[in-house]
Amino acid sequence: LQRTNCELPTSTVIVNEKKATRTIMHYRGKLQEPSLAELQAAFPDIGIFSWIHFEGRNFENLLSMIRFVHDQRKNQRPKISLECEKVRDFETLEDAIPFADVIFVSKDFARFISYRLGCYKTCFDRLYFHCRVLFRH
Repeated sequence: LQRTNCELPTSTVIVNEKKATRTIMHYRGKLQEPSLAELQAAFPDIGIFSWIHFEGRNFENLLSMIRFVHDQRKNQRPKISLECEKVRDFETLEDAIPFADVIFVSKDFARFISYRLGCYKTCFDRLYFHCRVLFRH
């Protein structure tokens, strides 16, 4: 996809090797998130890809886009991964989870879902039921 007259997002990562920590400074810019129609037009044959990752931040289009990729793929390809980091639109991420093969879960998201379900173990049991691989970052 090509966007004109936009400010691109920029991230800078500062790593402290002694403390084994990192700090990410991010400028969001004014780059508009892609729509389902743009995804379909730009990539009519998603079968050419081996993996497609969804950041889990384009809440307006996330569910329709991940469903499109899931429904169009053949022989479990491409693999679909989803980052569940934000909790502000939890229901959208929760609805998208069953379509993903791999889920990356932030500690904030895990805490939020475990609080909602009442048990940390129930949280991971439920997430693991929907996908084959689950990463916590």
